[in-house]
Amino acid sequence: MLSGAWIGQLVANGLAGLFGPGGMLGGGVAVNLAYTVAFFLAYDLGRYLGHWVQHRFDILWQFHKVHHSAEVLTPFTNFRAHPVDLICMHSGPALLTGVVHGVFAWAAADGSGYYLFFGLHIFIFAYNLVANLRHSHVWLSYGPVVSRLLISPAQHQIHHSTQPRHWGRNIGFALAIWDGMFGTLYVPDRRERFTMGLGDGSEPAFHGVWRMYWQPVRELWQRRRQGPQALDSGLERPGPRPG
Repeated sequence: MLSGAWIGQLVANGLAGLFGPGGMLGGGVAVNLAYTVAFFLAYDLGRYLGHWVQHRFDILWQFHKVHHSAEVLTPFTNFRAHPVDLICMHSGPALLTGVVHGVFAWAAADGSGYYLFFGLHIFIFAYNLVANLRHSHVWLSYGPVVSRLLISPAQHQIHHSTQPRHWGRNIGFALAIWDGMFGTLYVPDRRERFTMGLGDGSEPAFHGVWRMYWQPVRELWQRRRQGPQALDSGLERPGPRPG
């Protein structure tokens, strides 16, 4: 429903209508490199924002809980997501990369393109080389310096922690700069021990495919019957807290 290419075309047409034909950038290596970097920054920021709103607003957190209900992390945990969760996660990148695409399509008169490796955006390909380790029990840290630029697998494991001090931290995917800018960065100075899951004992409610799809809707309906005050929000993981 929300296509980055469609948004890009709207942006390019809008800029042409406001400022006339573009093409002032031309093409070449420098333009393609700038487009490659800008596209990746927009993509990663879009994923951060899509992830952030799921931790910020209770109505979206109920669907994101499906992902956080995993008590053991494996690469398959990456696919443990509710369809509403996926819509949120992909709408942000589609919107922001569409804007970047539209600007470059207008400014370079469709003469720009980002660099690929094996048919995939070169930076996204590089990120995917270690992406599977984000959802595993392998503690892989990038150290106190690099971890402020890139999100390490260890930092994402902390994101799944049941400890309140970890809630709502390390929301980013590839880059840690967004967490640093918005105050959600957590850089461990040593290996930490913690359990993973929701932390309130409700994990079994999400065991099974049918329960994963239905439980968020059921919980929202119950909260709706309790009144508007039951639908709270909070940056540090809304919803039930551990006792």
